[in-house]
Parts: sequence; structure tokens; C-alpha cells
Amino acid sequence: IDERYYMKKSIMTIRNKIFIPYFCILSLLIIVMCTAFYLLSYNAYLENYIRSSSQTTKIIYTQFNQKLEAINSLQKRILQSSSIKEYIFTEEVPSIYEERSFHNNMYNITGYDLSFHHINIVNTETSEITTFGQEFSKKPYLIGEEVENSIIIPVQQLNGAKYITPPGSVSLYTPNSEITTLSMFRSFGKYPLSQAKAIIETTINIEDISVLIGEILLSYNINSGKVFIFNNKNELMFPSNLDPSLQEHYRNTLLNSKLISTNPVSKSREIATSYGNSKEEEYTVLLITPTTYIDTSKTFYLTVSVLLGGVMLIILFALSYYIARSISHPIEEITNNIAALDWQQLTRHIDKVDTTSLSELELLRTTYYDMQNRLKKTIYDVMQFQSLSIHSQMTALQSQIDSHFLYNTLTIISIVAEESNDLKASHMCIKLSKMLRYITEDYETQTTLSAEITHTKRYTEFIHIRFGRNIEFHYHIDESLKNLIIPRLIIQPLVENSIKYSRDSNKTLIIDINIYRNTEFWIVKVTDTGKGFSEQSLDELNSKIKSFEDDRTSIILSTYGMGLMNIYMRLKLFYEQQCIFRCENTNEGSCITIGGLIRE
Repeated sequence: IDERYYMKKSIMTIRNKIFIPYFCILSLLIIVMCTAFYLLSYNAYLENYIRSSSQTTKIIYTQFNQKLEAINSLQKRILQSSSIKEYIFTEEVPSIYEERSFHNNMYNITGYDLSFHHINIVNTETSEITTFGQEFSKKPYLIGEEVENSIIIPVQQLNGAKYITPPGSVSLYTPNSEITTLSMFRSFGKYPLSQAKAIIETTINIEDISVLIGEILLSYNINSGKVFIFNNKNELMFPSNLDPSLQEHYRNTLLNSKLISTNPVSKSREIATSYGNSKEEEYTVLLITPTTYIDTSKTFYLTVSVLLGGVMLIILFALSYYIARSISHPIEEITNNIAALDWQQLTRHIDKVDTTSLSELELLRTTYYDMQNRLKKTIYDVMQFQSLSIHSQMTALQSQIDSHFLYNTLTIISIVAEESNDLKASHMCIKLSKMLRYITEDYETQTTLSAEITHTKRYTEFIHIRFGRNIEFHYHIDESLKNLIIPRLIIQPLVENSIKYSRDSNKTLIIDINIYRNTEFWIVKVTDTGKGFSEQSLDELNSKIKSFEDDRTSIILSTYGMGLMNIYMRLKLFYEQQCIFRCENTNEGSCITIGGLIRE
């Protein structure tokens, strides 16, 4: 159970929680994109191939039709020649001169390159046949029943229109039976409007058509394509040596307009494109391409898609891991720092390094380090405060030699002074006793402003008794602040400092004690008309204050004396940053200002 728990815990980290869903979602998106790329690319290729194949069939149809139209035009020019007709319809045996004249007339019309294979002209009235092309002769001709039914009658019924038969059909005469030809027939008479008594047959070698189609396929880079030409009776015109089952298969493919079909012989799948299968066209060209030719490109696009997807997944994996790590690493670092936080680490200097570009995590990291620094400072403050408190208590204990003995002695002196009628000395002893009680017996660090003022007035009364008219004290007190809680012994030492360092025996020293409220702060301002602070004294005091701000352990209170630095440190410990402490010179003397936040 523990092993499964720790395994689950190691998997369900922040990094994995970010990385795994992010990677899976984007991986799925990449797979969808690559699949879409493959399908769109392949379909675009297939559509382009079908478009190109359709264009190819149109060109084949045009070239094939032009070939037949050339033969048709040739026949018409031959039949327009009266000398050729005269030679065909004469019943006498032609002389050598007449034969040469016929041949010359034929060459003048057909040219010497012979764009056809062979020409047969049969006079059905005289039963003679004249040949031109592969053989040159005029001889008797026996019209058989097959020729009569397959050629003579159908052609004569067309009244001079062309009649084309598929390869392998009955021919009037075949000079070479090994050559497969396509034949075009037409009937004609001796005169334009006379009854048709003769049949002309012009044959085309199927091999010439095969060469023509092969050149077209080669120019369009369709090396594995096969071309089939059907007439409007769905009879195969090209090629001539096709298996009957395949003829029927391709005929059905053409009639049903199938794009993809299965070859009944090879069992392979084929793509069919055609042109000219409308009623206005005499022929239809069917181009058949094995799907293996298309599958090669299909495999290419599939391979490209897989490789592209693989590269993108690798990049995505690295990018996802980097992003997840950039997010989780600062959090893990903070977590580890918190787990390992101890006194040694807390007192060690902290450098904020390895920053992140994410502002929220950078804010969290900065906040943590600031918290750690503040915690360090707070602990130092508490330790310093405790140290100062212990030190103050030790000082108080050391000063308590025997307070009761001191009070009893002062009481005895006061009684002796009264018995001697020295009331002034008696009153001084009583006030001194009260001052000592305020200083030594009340160990609280806080007091009221009223008690502090009373103590200060007792002190100034002693000083006034001693120096008489050479010193004057003026109090200006905001009565609303009398119950305010403040640190003990912070006003009387200020007055004592002015007397000690500012008094001049040659003139009267005037000391003003102003206590007032300034918005949220209480202020005590002690001004005098004395010599003021020396520049060295102010520099030393400011230097001590700066040292205390930098490291509060660097200054230890003296056992004796309640100087200005003592007052500053106690105000700082009591009010932190919400205290006021200023020492400065004025035109008439010096001025010391202290204060703190008024706490309700």
C-alpha cells in the first residue's frame, strides 16, 4: 500500500499535472491536424489526378476524332474526283496508262505518306474491287453473304454517310490478316444524285492509334494507364485484343459511371475517368488507372504526415516539459525551502536567483523571500527586545541596593531639617524621595503622559531651586493627552540633556517643554536657548542611529545613564517605524523632538 501511495504521489506532482494533460490535449490536436493534412493532401492529389485524367481523355478523344475526321475528309476528296469515279465504274479492263493515271490521282489526294493503312473500293454492279495502299490492283470480287449483310446493305442505307466498324469486324478485303484495322465505309454512285453502286473502305492500323494514345499518356506522365474507346453503340473501338469479360466489365463501368471498380481478372482496384459519353458525342474515351499507382502517392502523403506528426510531437514533448518545469520548478523550490527552513538557513544570506518569466510565480517567489527576510528581522527584533528587557531588569536589580534603606534615610534627613526649621531642605528630601520611587520602584516599561509630566516637573523644581533665576522652565501641555500611554522616562532625560549641555552661567537658560497632538501622533518638543549641539555630537548620534537600524545587535545599552540614544532605542522598540526622533539646532539654541503613534 505504501509503495502504491508513494508511486501515486510521485506521479501526481504539479509538473505532471501540468505536463500530462497539456501534452495529451495538444498531441490529440496534432494527430487530428496531421490526419486532416493527410486526408486533405491526398484528396487534393486525387482530385487533381482525376482532373488531369479527364483532361487527358478529352485530348485522346480529340486526337482520335481528328484522326477519323482526316480519314472522312480523305474519302470525300476521293469521291469528288470524277476521273477516279470513271476508273471505278468503267466495265472495260483498264490500260496501264489508265491505272497509272488512277494511282497518280489517288496520290495527289492522299499524299505519299499515307495517313491511312489501306483503301478498298468495290463496284457492286460489276463485282470488281480496286485496292490502294498496301496493294494496288483492280480485280473481280465475289460479294459473300457476310459482306452483303454486314457491310453492303448497312452502308447503302446510309446514303453516303460514313459507317465505322470496330476492329476485327468484317472487311471488304484484307491484304495482311495479321494487322488489326479499324474501317470507315461510305457508299457512292457514279454521279452525285445517282443510285449508290459502289462502296469505299478506308482502314486505319490500330497500332497507329495505340502509338498516338501512348504519346499522349507519356506527355501527361500516366505510364500505367489503359485507354478504351467505345462508340455510341457501346462497341469497343480500341484496343482490339481485349478479353470479352473485361470488355463487358469496362462497358458496365462506363454505363454506370463508376469511379472505382475491381478488375474481374486481376482483382485489382482501378480508377476510371471518361470523356464523351454524352449523346452528342460519337465516341467515349475511358481511362483506367490501377489504384496501386495512386496508392504510391497515398503512401507518400501518409509517410509525410506521420513524419510531420512525429517531429511535432517531439517538439511538443520538449516544449510541454519545459513549460511545465518552468511553472513547477519555482513552486517546488519554494516548497523545498519551506520544508528545509531552520535557524541556520534563516540566518544565511538569501540571494533571489533563478527567476522565472511568469509574473505570478515571480511574485510568489519574491513574496516568500521577503517573508523570510521579514521573519528573520522579526526574530532579531524579538531577541533584541528580550535582551534589552533582561538587561534593563538586571540594571534595575543592581540599582536596588536597598531602596527602603534609601527612603528611610531621606525621611530621617527630612525630619532633622524640620526640627532645625529648614523647610526648604525638608521639601527637597520629600520630592527626591518621590522621584526615586518613580524611578526605582515601578518596574513597568509604560506609564501615562500625566505621570511622566509630574516626574519631569519635580525634576525641574529641583533644578530651579539650585540655579534660581539663571534658568526658566515653560510647560505647554495638551490636556487631552494626559492619559496617553507612553514609555517611561523619555521626557525628563530630554530636559536634563538641555541643562547639562546648553546651560551658560553668564545668561539665563530658557527651556520650553511643548506637548501636543499632530494628527495621529503625540509630539514632545524640548527647545532651549543654549549653545546647541556641536556638529561632532550630531554626527556621532546619527552614526549610532544608523548602526542600530542596520543591526540592532550592534549596540548594547550602557548600565549607567539615560542618554538620547537610550530614548531613541526604547521609542523604536515600542513604536517600530511609527516613532519620531529628531535632534537639531535652531537660531536660538537646540531642539529635540520625539513622538509616537497614538494608540487608542
